[in-house]
Amino acid sequence: MNRPALFALPLIVLACSPSPAPAWNKAGHMVSGAIAYHVLKADSPETVKAVVAILKRHLQFATLWEEKLAGLSEEN
Repeated sequence: MNRPALFALPLIVLACSPSPAPAWNKAGHMVSGAIAYHVLKADSPETVKAVVAILKRHLQFATLWEEKLAGLSEEN
């Protein structure tokens, strides 16, 4: 192998190696959830009601989501 190829090989390996995607953080997750909620609410409001009913049966509903859902109205 010639000298330029030996120099380029580590750079190619580094460029091709996977790296974490910092774009998917809490804020990104909340934005995509809000978009999904608004699309579902417009296209299929019965699905939103079904998801809320399932959520209310969750074992940790009272500690995790009850307070947050109590502040929402049907218009949200």
